Amino acid sequence: MLTGVPQGSVLGPLLFLIYINDIYSSSKRLSFYLFADDTNLLFADKDLKSLENVINIELQKVCEWLNADKLTINAKKSNFVIFRLSQKKLNYQINIRIYNNASSCDTFLECKDYVKFLGVLIDSKLNVEISYRLHCF
Repeated sequence: MLTGVPQGSVLGPLLFLIYINDIYSSSKRLSFYLFADDTNLLFADKDLKSLENVINIELQKVCEWLNADKLTINAKKSNFVIFRLSQKKLNYQINIRIYNNASSCDTFLECKDYVKFLGVLIDSKLNVEISYRLHCF
C-alpha cells in the first residue's frame, strides 16, 4: 500500500506536525527538541556507562512509538555527540543503537565531534561556531 502526500503540498508539513507532535510521550527521560522536520534528543549523565544504558533503552521506546505510527528513523542521518569539558577525556567507547526498520536489525550510530543545530556548529567541547552566509540572486 502506498502512503503519503505529494511533495511540496501544504498538507504535508501540517500532517507531519500533527503526526509527530506527541513523540515526547515516548520517553520520560529524554528531552526532545523539534524544529520543522528535525528532531534532537538530549540526555545527561555523569557516568558514561549509565548514559549508554539509559539512551539505548529510551531509544528503543522511541523506535516503538515511531513503529506504532508507521514512522522510522533514518539511521544514515542519525548520529550522536558526547558533550564534555575540553580537559575531560572519553575513557569508554559508547555504543548507541537504534532499530533500523529498513534492514530489520539494530544499527549503531556514529559518534561525531560536533553537531549542526539550526545552522550553528557546536562541538563536543561546547565551542560554538556561527557561520554567516550571503545568498545573492
